[in-house]
Amino acid sequence: MINKLLNFIRIKFYLRPKTKYGNGLRILGKVDIRIDDLTLGENVTIHSGVILWGKGKIVIGDNTAIGNNTIIFSNESIIIGNNGLIAANNYIIDSDHGIRKSKLINEQNLISKPIFIGDDVWIGNGCTVLKGSKIKSGAVVGAMSLVNSEVEEYSVNVGVPTKKIKQRY
Repeated sequence: MINKLLNFIRIKFYLRPKTKYGNGLRILGKVDIRIDDLTLGENVTIHSGVILWGKGKIVIGDNTAIGNNTIIFSNESIIIGNNGLIAANNYIIDSDHGIRKSKLINEQNLISKPIFIGDDVWIGNGCTVLKGSKIKSGAVVGAMSLVNSEVEEYSVNVGVPTKKIKQRY
């Protein structure tokens, strides 16, 4: 009973008024949500230390869990599918900074490309997912990997940058 009450208080305290969320949302500890266009599906679990922010859109599908201290920054769009596991300490960002020589670095705009993460995806601990990445349904990304392109369906991938090492069976 106490856990349900604490979860209710966290939902009311941490979520912004425009946030859309389904039944069964669980927020397990202190989180930082600084994004207006946020949609959380049914039975989403957000662990302590998660940061969701930016001026873009974030969608997290049904039955997906976001692990401790994961940061998701959206300047444009980040879509995460259903039944996914995003482990702890991940960084998912749909933009990077301009680096033109003709302009001071701190005066340059962000360069954004949407990120898509399909259904039934597992992203291991400590991964980075960069702008324009597409992780197709059923894929696994091993711990400490860097995703900067497309990851095949039902493939297992590791490394910096990530490379396919086998298919799920």
